[in-house]
Amino acid sequence: MAAKQVKKMNVALDMDIMPWLNYEAARRDTSVTGLINLLAYESRDNAPEAVRENFKQFMETREK
Repeated sequence: MAAKQVKKMNVALDMDIMPWLNYEAARRDTSVTGLINLLAYESRDNAPEAVRENFKQFMETREK
């Protein structure tokens, strides 16, 4: 199995949301980083069709 590509970056998270992120990450048996990735995938996968189509066009434009 090929290794997944990652981009490491610093993220500034509001302190008032950290307890929730820690709780939700533990509930999903992952890390906060894993949770952020899961939430991003969920957002992408559940986006309305128009948003997905706009993103597809955006990505095609970036490749030119």
